[in-house]
Amino acid sequence: MKTLAREFNWSLCAAALIIASNARAAIQDVSIAGFSFQPPSVSINTGDSVRWTEMDGAFHSSTSDDGLWDSGSLPFQGQFTFQFTASGDFPYHCTPHPFMTGSISVTAGANQPPSVTITNPADNAVFGNTDSVAVRTSATDADGSVTNVQFFNGNVSLRNITNAPFNFTGTAIAGSFTLGTNTLIAVAADNLGAKATSAPVRVVISRYLPPIPTGNIAISLLAVATNMSAPDYGISPRGDKTRLFVLEQNGLIRVIQNGVLLPTPALDIQGRVQPPLNVGNPNDERGLLGLAFHPGYTNSASPGYRTLYTYNSEQIPAATSPTYPVPTAATNNYKNVLNEWKISSTNAGVIDPTSRREVISFGKNAGNHNGGTCAFGPDGYLYLALGDGGDANDVGASHISPGGNAQNLSTPLGKFLRFDPLSPSLTTGSGDAVSTNGQYRIPSGNPFQAAGQAPEIYAYGLRNPYRFCFDPVTGDLIHADVGQNNVEEIDRLILGGNYGWAIKEGDFLFNMTNGPAGPQGTIGTPPGHRSPGAPAGLIDPISGPQGTLEYDHNEGISITGGFVYRGTAIPALYGKYIFGDLALKTAPVRADGRLFYADLQAGTLATFPLPQFGGNPVLPNGVTVHGFAQDDDGELYALVTNTSANGTGGIVYKILAPGHLTIKLIGNNVDITWPVAGGRLQSQTNGLNGTWVTVPNSTTTNHVVAPIGPANTSVYYRLAFP
Repeated sequence: MKTLAREFNWSLCAAALIIASNARAAIQDVSIAGFSFQPPSVSINTGDSVRWTEMDGAFHSSTSDDGLWDSGSLPFQGQFTFQFTASGDFPYHCTPHPFMTGSISVTAGANQPPSVTITNPADNAVFGNTDSVAVRTSATDADGSVTNVQFFNGNVSLRNITNAPFNFTGTAIAGSFTLGTNTLIAVAADNLGAKATSAPVRVVISRYLPPIPTGNIAISLLAVATNMSAPDYGISPRGDKTRLFVLEQNGLIRVIQNGVLLPTPALDIQGRVQPPLNVGNPNDERGLLGLAFHPGYTNSASPGYRTLYTYNSEQIPAATSPTYPVPTAATNNYKNVLNEWKISSTNAGVIDPTSRREVISFGKNAGNHNGGTCAFGPDGYLYLALGDGGDANDVGASHISPGGNAQNLSTPLGKFLRFDPLSPSLTTGSGDAVSTNGQYRIPSGNPFQAAGQAPEIYAYGLRNPYRFCFDPVTGDLIHADVGQNNVEEIDRLILGGNYGWAIKEGDFLFNMTNGPAGPQGTIGTPPGHRSPGAPAGLIDPISGPQGTLEYDHNEGISITGGFVYRGTAIPALYGKYIFGDLALKTAPVRADGRLFYADLQAGTLATFPLPQFGGNPVLPNGVTVHGFAQDDDGELYALVTNTSANGTGGIVYKILAPGHLTIKLIGNNVDITWPVAGGRLQSQTNGLNGTWVTVPNSTTTNHVVAPIGPANTSVYYRLAFP
């Protein structure tokens, strides 16, 4: 009797243990004995389980009629357990003995919510705005399944992921995070509708460099040409006050004559640049990129008379090779070429398409980092800037390893080149050596002419020197180098200089490969591994007493170099370097370019306020800044687009001083014009101590005719902007 009581009490304890340990999901036992299921019918809740135990030694099974479960043949005292996550009636049978049947009735019970935790990044982790932030979670559900996890930055939804693993990778520059502290949470939902929210994780997006302030020099933009594709560079021949030649990336050279875009292009080489250029891809960096007029262009006694040069991408004809193939065994997929042309002898606005002579060419494997500018320096030589070969980090199929192309003097990639592009047959009195292809001469003063070195090199250590210019007053060569992931920079180039890529990005140490200092392509967690002046022998961006001419990717993603302003229309800009940045946004498409000016002596940067657009420095309609143009008077133009090279979103904006009024007296009326619409014409009568009054109908135009009141002895006008 004591034994029976002891066994009974133990059974109660065991039952209590089962119930306690499964408070959220009960287990119902069914015995298979006497060739029957006992009990034959069971009622449970969703999330509960049924456990069958074989007691006959007849290898019975528990098999769902609809195939939901099948235990297979069970040995004596063998067990099988199945959890029911959905409500309904579930008949079943024994496969070896089909006369044995049973049923499970499942009712929707109290659902337990899932559990979700953000496991990465750590709370208060710090990143730059281009760094990849790997967001990882652990999401589980004890009585069902997790169907989705939605991620929020504060109240803003970032992602809704419906399949495990519930992870994603985001960046600030693509919109997942913003500058400063971001509060990241994850909300998990299960198959029965219950939800759970994770503890918040703070993600800090920080700067590497100070923000660029809005400057105190405002400009207005006058659209002198519209409906272009992707204009990217423009220049006037020396002494030509009427024509501005503007490149379109798609292969057209257009002419703006006396402020009007001519309908017929000066040159059409679309068939030469397409392919390799994919005109439908707004991010394709190939195409028609550079234009330079020979210094002797207007001098009939010069061998450079009526001569100009383009720099563009082309296919490689069969059975030919570029002057400089890629420096590895990688495939030469296309080439970038400096071509010589002659202007028509009968029309100074037309380039003779039959006059082309290939001067020098460079094989390319990757589609990016092509450089772009060609320009004659004060010494009369042509300067040409080449990117490092493309891909990223100066590594890849067409990059010399170790060390990359930019630091290796055996290849012209990642370099500034200097040479005389005229045919040597026209310069027989020159002491400069003729190139190996016989098409140009190499200046004797070039610094790298030892065996194994590319003798055309003038300076090295560049990543993607897309745009550069010569200051016509000082002769300085000012260059804007497009950065990798974090820093854009402005340099003053000198003969033989090493500008640091890919050892440095700006004046920060750069991780060319994965290593102890950080992942490949990075400069360290903000504030980063800044190292001005070191290592020795590398030239950092231009600096002055007030700063350094570099900025991080909170201010833009790709610097677009321009010109040193030496015009007369905006005296406050004289001697300043005018440039832009392609875009502030990268997603869903690149958009929101801006214009800047730099003080080359003080080392300061500033954005241009644009009064006609409400003072906002961001250009309208999502346009990106692809280049600049300079006419013979030294006045500048911004070249922008919001379409790819096959679109019509391209605009040439002339940069003007805002608010300049032109007033003419016509009879009893005053005819007043100003450069662009967007301001408010205001007037005062008989003195400047009264109230300025907005002239009716002046806010949407740039031309007003106003009558002169007979009672007024004087009228004052001004242009006000919002």
